[in-house]
This record gives sequence, structure tokens and C-alpha cells, in this order.
Amino acid sequence: MEIIDIVPHKRFENKVVVYMDNYEKYTLSLEAVYKRSLKKGRIIHKEEFDAILIEENYRAGKTKALKYIERGDKTFSQVSEYLEKKEYSPQVIEKVMGFLLEYDFINDERYAERYVKERKRTDGKNKIKYALKKKGINEDIITEKLLDINEEEELEAINKIVNKKIQTLIRDGKDEYFIKNKLYSYISTKGFYGDCVLKSIKEAIMENRDLIYEHQRNKEEKDKENIMDVASKRYALISKSESNNLKLKKKLYDFLLRKGYSYEDIKGVVNEIISNE
Repeated sequence: MEIIDIVPHKRFENKVVVYMDNYEKYTLSLEAVYKRSLKKGRIIHKEEFDAILIEENYRAGKTKALKYIERGDKTFSQVSEYLEKKEYSPQVIEKVMGFLLEYDFINDERYAERYVKERKRTDGKNKIKYALKKKGINEDIITEKLLDINEEEELEAINKIVNKKIQTLIRDGKDEYFIKNKLYSYISTKGFYGDCVLKSIKEAIMENRDLIYEHQRNKEEKDKENIMDVASKRYALISKSESNNLKLKKKLYDFLLRKGYSYEDIKGVVNEIISNE
């Protein structure tokens, strides 16, 4: 292979474009040109030039990887996949990863330990395990680091989440059965499981039972006021064109059912409106 020409790169001051006699061109650093004594007219073996390209890509890949890690701690798998997406060759990726491991820029055990420490207050073991596996952490490492979460810490986290969530459900006027199921479903999405979850939910409901019934009654009263208001207005409108009580009642029922009210609530309200007429 013969170097036909070497010209400055149009965009990067520290790079040049090397033109070869096979009509191919390559971007190299000035450092590589000086270090390898590359110049116009020089004959160079393909093996030597391939080695130069690998070295150049290694340098670039190493810089890319370090900048990627600077934005936040990463796992071995995450950095490898990042370099693959940047279309670096397997040889280059292997060299870059070796460098990062040698100088402890990446360490999956350290990453898993930090992740568990940060998330154990908000996430259960199942969710943490899934997240770490997705990040490419070895399952043995995950299992070992999850042992750092003791039962007391886990129960404290569960209680905190349950007690916060139940207040929202109570304010919405939900009944006890709904609250219990919703809490279990919600806490499951956080990755918690086992008897400690059931115990926490049971205790939270018992502690808030009076409040649950109070808000539920308030909601029922408001719902009844609301349906009465809607039904009364609709009745006034329908009765202008419909004098038959049976047809009028059916139209009112149909309208309120489409609004999403329960049959029992509709029945009581409609009977009350009709009997007052």
C-alpha cells in the first residue's frame, strides 16, 4: 500500500486525512503520523497500517468511554454496548474495556453496592434485582449485594410507602376492600413481596379504619348530592316533552346509567324525584 497524499482535516486541527493508492482514505491523528513517520509516497504493509488504525480507534474509543462514564457511573455491559453502538470493532472494545477495568473506572460490584444502598428505601428486592440484571450485572453479584438489605430496613421502607399511599386512597373516599387491593398492587410494583407486605397493609388499614369510613361516608353523600342534581336537571328537561311516567323514568334511567352511576344509586334518586312530583 502506498500513501498518495496527506492533507489537513477540514474540521479538526489535530487530525489529517490520509489517501491511499487503493482509492481509500482514512482519518488519523497528527500524533500517529509523526510517531509512525507517515508521509506522501511511503509504502506501508497492510498489517502495519491496520495496527495503526486499531491504535487510533482505541484512543478515540477510550476518550468516548471516559466521557460517557463522566456523565454517571456505568456498568461493564453498559459501556460495552455504548461502544458497539458507536461502531467500534470488537478488538478496540476489548482493549478499551481492559483499560477501564485496569484503572478501576468501571466496577460492577461497586456499582451494584451503590445502587442497592440508594434504592433500598424506595424499591424492593425484586425491582432492584430486575434493574441490575437489565444493566448487565452478574446474578451472583446481585444476590450478594441484596444480602445487605436486612428485614428491619425492608419493613421500614414498606411501612413508609404504604402509609403514604393509604392517605391518598382515603382522601379519595375509597372503601376498605378497594384500599387493601390497591395497596397490595401498588407495593408489588415497587418490588416488595412476602408476609411483611400483608402485615404492613393490615396494620395501616386498622390504624386508619375510622378515617376510611368517615371519608367514604362523605364521598357517598357528595355522590348522592351530585347524582340528585344531575338527575333533577335531566328530569326537568325530559318532562317537557314526555308525559308518560314509565317512559320518562326509563329515559332518566338510561341517561344516568350512561353517566356511570350505579343502578342502586339511580333507583333511589329517580324514585325520590318522581314521588315528589
